[in-house]
Amino acid sequence: MTHTAMAGACPEPVAGYQKHVYYVVTEGKMREFTSLDLQQQSGEIQRSAAASPVVILNHGKPRSVMMSVEEFRRLKLAADEALPSEVTKPRAIVRRGQLRDPLGYETADFRHVATAMADAAESGRNRDAVRAEIRAVERRLGIS
Repeated sequence: MTHTAMAGACPEPVAGYQKHVYYVVTEGKMREFTSLDLQQQSGEIQRSAAASPVVILNHGKPRSVMMSVEEFRRLKLAADEALPSEVTKPRAIVRRGQLRDPLGYETADFRHVATAMADAAESGRNRDAVRAEIRAVERRLGIS
């Protein structure tokens, strides 16, 4: 499916809105799902919406459009509209596999790691490294 988004004045302006962004489907159709599909197949609908906007139907009539956050941002910016704060929050970082511990602990054996961390905490051995790691996490979360 190929589609293009256009920003411009709506042919029939709606009171209170000066600019509108709307889709012009150039080839094919937007994928459609029913309200029941939304309840039963939310994962599939979200995957589809991440690729391109989808229409949610209620009693056979279009009720909602679901799209990726990136597409929503792009459309709001094209319409010169402010972005809601909910879509400007940083996205979570998902990593697969075993992560390297920033303090150098071997994390494969949880019991061993917990014991080693407790020993280091009691002795103060990693105090500076722990403080540096806490500061880094606070900066990433925007709480410092």
